Amino acid sequence: MRRSNPMAIAGSRSGAIAIAGGVLLAFAWSGPSGLDRRARAAAARDAVDQPAGVDTDSVVGLLELVIDSDPDSARRCLGALHAKLLSGEVDARSAERLRERLAPIVAPALADSGHALHRASAFLAATWGDAGALTRIREWAERADGTDAERGDAFAVLMFSNDSAAIELANKALRAPETSSALRARVLEELARRRGAETGAMVLSAWPDLPADARPRAIELLTQRAEWARGLLARIEEGTIDRNELGTHHLLRLRAHADPGLATSVGRLFGTVRATRDPQRESVIRDVRALVLAQPGDPHRGWDVFRRICGQCHRIHGEGQDVGPDITVNGRASLDQLLSNVLDPSLVIGTAYQASVVVTTEGRVLTGLVAEQGSTRTVLKLQGGKTEIVPADAIESMRTSPISLMPEGIEQQLTRRELVDLFAFLRLDKPPTDPSARLLPDSDTAQ
Repeated sequence: MRRSNPMAIAGSRSGAIAIAGGVLLAFAWSGPSGLDRRARAAAARDAVDQPAGVDTDSVVGLLELVIDSDPDSARRCLGALHAKLLSGEVDARSAERLRERLAPIVAPALADSGHALHRASAFLAATWGDAGALTRIREWAERADGTDAERGDAFAVLMFSNDSAAIELANKALRAPETSSALRARVLEELARRRGAETGAMVLSAWPDLPADARPRAIELLTQRAEWARGLLARIEEGTIDRNELGTHHLLRLRAHADPGLATSVGRLFGTVRATRDPQRESVIRDVRALVLAQPGDPHRGWDVFRRICGQCHRIHGEGQDVGPDITVNGRASLDQLLSNVLDPSLVIGTAYQASVVVTTEGRVLTGLVAEQGSTRTVLKLQGGKTEIVPADAIESMRTSPISLMPEGIEQQLTRRELVDLFAFLRLDKPPTDPSARLLPDSDTAQ
């Protein structure tokens, strides 16, 4: 695609339309000074917000137009190209062609740390291994005064680039007491990009230092690759990790690896893994119902339990992740409905919440909800809220899971006290910090 000439695109004050790579870009000519800022911003927005993903040729063409005159639109274009490369949707040959076109465009901003586009250019250049850009990215990943988003984005690039310092920096971030929950979660998510046994070994070594709310994400990571899962099962066998950290969907994921040694270890540690709902859940519901009605709970402590366990996929009162239904207004019409939804999640699974198991050509196994599926890619929502883009040519197999993404056996992960506190929280119509909070209508309101 040739560098576009604004005069050729719009030769009059009334404006014109250009077609670039299949994406419609609308430009308005505002006289000798150049393209109108609002029109350029709209063009950038149109180019990067395509439902089926970014058209790279269109965005590069627009970037060439605005790189020297409109930093806001240029930054949006740089960010879109960076995200496209990180997603894996661009094959190696196309990525090399992009590098050849983009390297000279971003070189001035990359060389000047004070340039308005320096950070965005460094993030993009790091995806093709630019040494100077990777040095800056390492610095940003380690900066304690950086925001969680900035440091998380830096870790994403380091993992994608297979940078030699990535594991050491991630290890420090995971173990540091001052690391926020959000950043620790992001680091664990981004570690999935990096192949190799050392990734799983590092996470397992950091396990004793991980707070409770980070451990489900660590399990999510460790079960995605067979070589990591073998180390996880060895820790469970020696007793340093509780077997109840794994739910049925994790065990089914391990089985999907088609690794005979892994399957043998799962059978030895967990017995036969059911691929359907457990009919014994009804007796569990009766027992927990009696427990909840017999003992008063502390909803404040229950809120903490929710954040640690349920908030990985559900939102309530504006908190948590948007993977499963928002239970502020769903699934809590009565105590019986609440008990069934929490303790027997596979009894009824709405169509929108049927999980899919995707096996990739590089050996990862992902379980999540399909957010988008097209001819070029599938987008999954994983536990913890992460969105994973899987290019169509990277999918070896894909099937619908017969069980809910929400794990059965939550009562095995919690103490009796935590169970009572959790239901005390879930039965309130408002947060426990609200003095007007009341019990939701129940089939039996005894407490």
